[in-house]
Amino acid sequence: MKRIVIVIITAILLAPLCIYASGSRPGGKPASLLSLKISTADESFLPDNVSDGDVVDLEVTLVSHAELERVDVSVRLSGHIELLQGEIDWSGPLKAGEEIVFPVSLRVLKNGRGKIKARALSQLSKTASFSASHTFNLGRDKEEKPSHLPVKKDSKGRNIIEQRL
Repeated sequence: MKRIVIVIITAILLAPLCIYASGSRPGGKPASLLSLKISTADESFLPDNVSDGDVVDLEVTLVSHAELERVDVSVRLSGHIELLQGEIDWSGPLKAGEEIVFPVSLRVLKNGRGKIKARALSQLSKTASFSASHTFNLGRDKEEKPSHLPVKKDSKGRNIIEQRL
C-alpha cells in the first residue's frame, strides 16, 4: 500500500515537469517550433515618424526550435510602401536553433503609412503544421497618439526610448 501511495505522489509531482519537457505550455497549448519577428536595422528609428520618400531598413528574423524539413516564409507589404531590396519569399530546411535574418529595404510612398506582415509555416504532416507571424506598422494617423515618445539622451549620450502605454 505504501508503494502505491509513493508512486501516485511521485506521479503527481512529476506531471508538470513531464508536460513542460514534452513541449507543451501551461494551458494545453504546444510550444511553437518557430519564432518570427520584424525589427528595424537601426535601433533609434521610430516607425511612427516616417515621411514620404523615407527608406526604411528592416530585418525579418526566423528562429527554428526544432529540426524542420521545410519552412515557407512570406513577407507581404500593404499600404503606401514599396520593396526596394530583399527577399519576400523563402523556402528551405532549418536545423534546431538555426536563425536566419532576411534584410529588407522599403520606401515610404505617401501618407507615411504601411504594414509589413511576415509569416512562417512548417507543414509537419497532412494534419499538423506550425506557424509564426509578426506584423510591423509604419506611420500613424494624424489623430493617433504615437506609440513612442521622442528619443531622449542620457548623460552618456545613449538613446532613451520611452513607450506610451
